Amino acid sequence: MLAVEIKSSNQRLTWDIIEKYRAPNEDYRVLERLVVRVDCTSNSAKRCIMGGELNLHQVDWNGKEDTKNVTQVLIN
Repeated sequence: MLAVEIKSSNQRLTWDIIEKYRAPNEDYRVLERLVVRVDCTSNSAKRCIMGGELNLHQVDWNGKEDTKNVTQVLIN
């Protein structure tokens, strides 16, 4: 994993840019824990970009949300 925090010149906005490799046999919960730890959803002054090789073969990339699939909900 590689992460960078960038603050705006007036210190009002922060960007977290995160690159993560998740091995195909690694538990999906590692991504869920990462999302909780970064916590960009509740902080209006913080924005996040997460990318990398996440190996999310079960995700429907056409945007059909399956609320039983936590990883699908996080992606949408």
